[in-house]
Amino acid sequence: DERTIKRRAGSMFPEAIRKDVLALFRIVDRTMATFLRVRVLLGVVTGLLIWAGLEIAQQLGFGPFNYAVSAAVLLGILQLIPELGFFLGFFPILLAFAIGGPVSGVVALVVYVGAVKGASAVVEPRVTRGVLDVHPGLLIPAIVVLSQFGVIWLLAAAPAVAIVRDLVRYAKARLSEPPGPAGVLPGEKVKRGSTSRAASTVPSVFRAP
Repeated sequence: DERTIKRRAGSMFPEAIRKDVLALFRIVDRTMATFLRVRVLLGVVTGLLIWAGLEIAQQLGFGPFNYAVSAAVLLGILQLIPELGFFLGFFPILLAFAIGGPVSGVVALVVYVGAVKGASAVVEPRVTRGVLDVHPGLLIPAIVVLSQFGVIWLLAAAPAVAIVRDLVRYAKARLSEPPGPAGVLPGEKVKRGSTSRAASTVPSVFRAP
């Protein structure tokens, strides 16, 4: 019933602003859906790579790693936290130094960094498609600040920043001169013939005559 629900929800707004209102909802939906797919896939792929790497290292005589599965699950879960999750993963690695010695610790560190970078290189370019491309210089301070309001913001800060960014970009495009087409989200391609029709409706709705 998704199409029916969207059509009925859109009919609640005047036709002149209908596409713009629906675009705002699409920005939120696109960002949250992409964020969940990316973080979950990163967590799963990272965990699998860590487990496989530790098992291979143990077979090569660099072990033992008696808690390879537990470590893979914990480090994979930490990847749900954007940017900071990677750095938080170094704290469990310290246990490998304490329990297995420097050789096991260095091997665990190499496996962890390689797994995270490998998973990121495989997953992110194919799934994000530019939706979550927020500069770390902006994202990390935002996560730190918003995390003061609760642990949940460690996860929600990244999509929240991306949503605000896209809302600002969309509003800027619609209020520019000439105005951008209605309903076209940042990063989307403009369909042929849509620009002129969209532009003609903007002055009467968003601008003073």
